[in-house]
Amino acid sequence: MAWLKRNLGLVISAVVSLALLGLATYYLLTKKATADEASANLEKATQELKRLVTRNPGVSKENIAEAKEDQKKIEVFLEEIKQFFVTPSYPTQLNNREFGVLMLSKTGDLRRIAKSSGVTLPQDYQFSFASQVKSPNIPSNAVETLALQLAEIESICHVLFRSGLHELNNIRRQPVTPDETAGATEFLTAKGVTNEYTIIAPYDFVFRGFSGDLANVLQGLIKASNCVVVRDIVVQRADSAEVEEAETQTYSYGPTPMPGSANPYARYGLRGMGPGMSPELARRYGLRPSPVTPAPAPPQPTGKGGSSTVQDEHLLKITLSLETVRVRPPGLIVKAAPPPSPLVPLDPSAPPPEPGTETATP
Repeated sequence: MAWLKRNLGLVISAVVSLALLGLATYYLLTKKATADEASANLEKATQELKRLVTRNPGVSKENIAEAKEDQKKIEVFLEEIKQFFVTPSYPTQLNNREFGVLMLSKTGDLRRIAKSSGVTLPQDYQFSFASQVKSPNIPSNAVETLALQLAEIESICHVLFRSGLHELNNIRRQPVTPDETAGATEFLTAKGVTNEYTIIAPYDFVFRGFSGDLANVLQGLIKASNCVVVRDIVVQRADSAEVEEAETQTYSYGPTPMPGSANPYARYGLRGMGPGMSPELARRYGLRPSPVTPAPAPPQPTGKGGSSTVQDEHLLKITLSLETVRVRPPGLIVKAAPPPSPLVPLDPSAPPPEPGTETATP
């Protein structure tokens, strides 16, 4: 202890020196790990640079110049193909009243063109804009999109009417405003797509016609000024489609009665299964099918040049799923309409909302 007291300063200096030596060792090891990591990254970058320089084609002034030239060719090509993705002309900067006047004018013109072309339309058809006719208060941010949809539907209808089809039944489009019900008779559940270059909008057209009319429609869509892509075609005979869509059926029974001994239902005035009753329903009630006389085959005209085939053409119900493709203007991002809010029960004790406000749903 006496020695420590006499050499206290020396002991303190030794302890401090040891602490500083330990701190220096820790600092050295830390920096060495950082230096090793930097050296590994440098070696990796050096190897990558050597790979890029030595690969074929490599990085050279000639290759860089050729890459820039190819980029210019791509830009010229993009400018040339824009003519195939034009947008039908339509007025912009519209308010509710101006759009209402435009909509009524365009739908009226389409009805007159359909009548002059011999195309049958539903009574007072609005070409999928019946919601806007009933509720003209349209949000200002949706007016321009609706005007564009009206222009695209108008251009496609011109193609349909020139094709000589028999009847236009329905048009379905993508909903724009929240009050339009997705999945209803005039709206689709499918949504449009917007990417870096284009805007794609879906439409469905349901019409009746013959196979030649469908061919004319497809040919007219190819020649259309705007780009229209056919995504799907559903074709079925119009008479079978009408049977599927009918809610009720009227059954008639054959005019020739069955013999009393063979017809156990003669007491009820039934004469067997009529031509309109399905076989499943007849078997359920024990009815027998009435004999059906087949229609005589049409005569086959013959001549010196050989026989000719007579084709039995049927009226078809056609559902045409289309997509219009147009170039996206720079800086424009089109967002799809939000799905309609689910119906929730209202609280009877809550006060009614003020006009122009929306009730938040949980």
